[in-house]
Amino acid sequence: MKYHQFKRIVDEIIPQLEGARAQKVFQPDDFSVQVELYTGGQTRYLTVCTRTGQVALYLADSRTGTKGAAASDLAMKLRSRLSGTACARAAQAPGDRVLRLDFSSATGRCSLVVELFGVGGNLFLLDEQEHVAAVMNHKAASSRGLLPGAAYSFPKPPDQIDGAVDKKSDPLAQLMEREELPSYSRAAELYCARLAAQGALDRRRAELRRQLNRERKRLVRLISGYRKTIAEAENASWYSECGDILAANFRNVRKGQFQARLPDYYADAPDQLRVIPLEEKLSPQQNMERYFKKSRKLRGGAGFAVANLGGIETKLGQIEQQLAAVDSAAGLESLDRIAAGAGLESRGRAAGKKGKQGPQRHSPYRRFEAADGSLIMVGKGGRDNDELTFKVARGRDLWLHVADSSGSHVVLSSPDQDQINHEALLDAAHLAVQYSSLKGEPQADVNYTRRKHISRPPNSAPGLVTMANRKTIRVRMDPKRLERLFGNRRR
Repeated sequence: MKYHQFKRIVDEIIPQLEGARAQKVFQPDDFSVQVELYTGGQTRYLTVCTRTGQVALYLADSRTGTKGAAASDLAMKLRSRLSGTACARAAQAPGDRVLRLDFSSATGRCSLVVELFGVGGNLFLLDEQEHVAAVMNHKAASSRGLLPGAAYSFPKPPDQIDGAVDKKSDPLAQLMEREELPSYSRAAELYCARLAAQGALDRRRAELRRQLNRERKRLVRLISGYRKTIAEAENASWYSECGDILAANFRNVRKGQFQARLPDYYADAPDQLRVIPLEEKLSPQQNMERYFKKSRKLRGGAGFAVANLGGIETKLGQIEQQLAAVDSAAGLESLDRIAAGAGLESRGRAAGKKGKQGPQRHSPYRRFEAADGSLIMVGKGGRDNDELTFKVARGRDLWLHVADSSGSHVVLSSPDQDQINHEALLDAAHLAVQYSSLKGEPQADVNYTRRKHISRPPNSAPGLVTMANRKTIRVRMDPKRLERLFGNRRR
C-alpha cells in the first residue's frame, strides 16, 4: 500500500471513526483484526490486516472471515479495553503510513496505532501512559524495542514520500471505477478480499503439490526397489544350486572353512569345480540351509514385487496426472476434488468436522484386532509413541519396532501374556513395517520384547528408546494379512 493510497483511505474514514463507539473485537486470522464500531446510526467494522504482501486498512459494512480458533493476547486486550469506549480522535502521522486512534470512556483511555509500511505492518495497543500494552507482530516490534511495557514512539518518517498515484497505476481506483463502488475504502475491501482469496488458493495449491510430490517420490523409490528385487531374483537359481552341491558333499566340508571347492554338477564342462563361500561359524548343514533360504527369499521377494509393481506404476501415473491438474486448477473446489481423488482430505471438510464436533480427545494410537482377538496399538508420532509406550502399555505387553529404521511404536496386548500367539505376533509385525519408513518393502526385520524391557534415554527426543532382551522376526509382507487387519480396525 502506497502512501497516497493510505492517505486517501484515512481521509475518507476519519469522519466516520471520530465519535464512533467500539462494541466488539474479532480476529479472523493471525494477521487481521476487526473492531466493530457503531457510527452514524449503523454498525461498521474497522479492518486492519498486516500480512506480508496483503496489508490493508478499510471500513467494512460486515465482518469478513470467521472468528479465529484462538484469540491472541492483542485481541483479548483489545476486547477488554476497547469495548464500550468512544473514539475521541483519529489522525494520521504526518508524512507516514501510520494511523492513531484515541479511545476514551469514564474508566480511562487507550490508543490504537496502525502501521502499514511497504509490504508489512503492525498494530499496537497503548495504555494511558503511552506504553505498549499489546502488539500484533512481536518480531517486527522487537527490532524497534517496542515490546509490551516499552514507551511507544512513532517511527521516523521517510525522507521522501512516494509520488502521487494516478488512476492508471492505482488498482484500487481502477476497481472503484470498474465496479462502480461507492467509496475508495470499499474498493480497498474488495481488492484485499480478492487478494486474500488468491493467496489462500496459492497456499492450498502449494500444499497439495508438496503432498503429491512427496507421494510421487515414495512411489518412485518403491518401483526402483521392486525392479531391483526382480533383477536380483535371477541369482536365486545359483543359490539353490550351491545348496544342492553342499547337500551332496557334506563329508567334504568342515565347520571353520571360509569356502569350499566342490564338483559343479550344473556346469557344462565335466570335472569343473565351483567355489562356494561359507560362513566359518556355521556347520555344513547350516551353510546349506543358508543358501536354500537365500534362494527362497529372492524368489519370494520377486513374486511379491511382480504382483505389486503394476499397481504401483498405475498409482504413479495417477499422481502425475493429479500434479498436472493441480497446476491448472482454477479454484479451491477443484483442488479439494483432486485432494479427495488422491486420498487427501480437503481442508474445508476437515475444518467443518472440527466445527461441528468441537474439540475431541486425541488418541495417541491406532487400534487393530489381531487374528486371536488381541488388541494391537500403533503409535501416531514421536510424542504419541512416548505416551503409548510409557503410559498406556503394560509391563508384559509385547513391544515391537521395525529394525534399523524409523517407525511407529507397536504394542500387542493379549489376555494371555505368558504365551505369544505366533499369528498375532505376525499381525503386529506387519503393522510395525506398514507404519514405518520401510512401508512398501517386500520384507523387513522387526525387533520385539516385553514392554518392561523398554526405557527412555535421559534428555532424548520423544519416541527414542532403548530395548533389552530383544528378539527379531523377519516379516515377508502379506497383502491379504494387511487387508484383514485394516478390515478389523477398531475405532
